[in-house]
Amino acid sequence: MRRIRRERFHGRLTGVGLLAALCTLFLVAEVSAETITAEYDIFAVYATVWAQPFEAGRRYAQTFTAEQSGTLLSIALVVDRDLANNPTEIPLTVQLQSLSAGLPSDTVLASGSIAPTDPQFDQYYLSWKTVSIDAYPIVVGQTYAVVASALGTDEAYNWYSKQHGGSAYTGGAMCVYSGTWAAQADDLGFRVNIDPIPEPATLSLVALGGLALLRRRRR
Repeated sequence: MRRIRRERFHGRLTGVGLLAALCTLFLVAEVSAETITAEYDIFAVYATVWAQPFEAGRRYAQTFTAEQSGTLLSIALVVDRDLANNPTEIPLTVQLQSLSAGLPSDTVLASGSIAPTDPQFDQYYLSWKTVSIDAYPIVVGQTYAVVASALGTDEAYNWYSKQHGGSAYTGGAMCVYSGTWAAQADDLGFRVNIDPIPEPATLSLVALGGLALLRRRRR
């Protein structure tokens, strides 16, 4: 009778340990999942969209407020290319910049680029194009700017914005550079993807799962 009780107790421990392991694996996967820390989805809110062409010397930016901390992975824009105006060797450069007085500071924190020959441009022109960006720590509540440029071209790319209706993005503003930076009324389609920093509660659950596994092994 005593042996049966021990076996049942051992089985119960094994079940607890297995559940802890599964919970830990699930939570670790959730922690490491790519997360959007800021975005303005023009497809969800726009009444009409407007193409903002990269004319000679012109740059565009969208300022934003980070909603979660993490490591920057990529930035997606609603952009297309104009093959008639774009030599195949000139990419679209995308930067993360700090702000000065609410406008891009021209201090580059991280950057990346997408070539005009990238297969993403073979998709429908009004679609997200994702650009891999240098890793950079994003801090919740901090404001940044997504800046795009295609120097050496004239109207080679278009970045699309909301126009006339639809909800405005409340965490920042569209900016245009033509000699100096100036804020505009509309908002550009953008999405900032990060590898999030886990919240304290999630870390605690992962730690408890690990302790349960250690306890099971010792017994």
